[in-house]
Amino acid sequence: MPSSKGPSFRKYDPKQNVLLPPNLNEWLPEDHLARVVADVVNHLDLEPLLATYRNAEGGFPAFHPRMQLKVLLYGYSVGVVSSRRLEKATFEDVAVRWLAADQHPHFTTLARFRVRNLPLMDGLFHQVLTQIRQRITRDPHQPGTPGGPPES
Repeated sequence: MPSSKGPSFRKYDPKQNVLLPPNLNEWLPEDHLARVVADVVNHLDLEPLLATYRNAEGGFPAFHPRMQLKVLLYGYSVGVVSSRRLEKATFEDVAVRWLAADQHPHFTTLARFRVRNLPLMDGLFHQVLTQIRQRITRDPHQPGTPGGPPES
């Protein structure tokens, strides 16, 4: 005999307020490519890139170069090279939003960062390739290897 109550659904309210802010770190699986990109960039020597900034005297704080580099490298690795599409991804793509720590640089900021640091990019990409090569040759069960156990 069919129920007269009708179908049952989970509560759905897109306008519902959350009591605590979301933890962006929970949004991506541990072995996601964005985490690999973030880890590699976190180990890069960015001193030459950081030395180009001259805003200590004042002005609006710049977006961190490490964040912008993560967004660009991840974009390149998934086939997104347009600064406009990368800006949009900081709002709509969970992985890019995680890499950007929920910050949203304007597309012109990303484009200027890319052009301004083009001479340094070759060395940074060389560092990225070196680190990835080292990860590939490591034991897959060693902490910090993509797909292996996390680093402690």
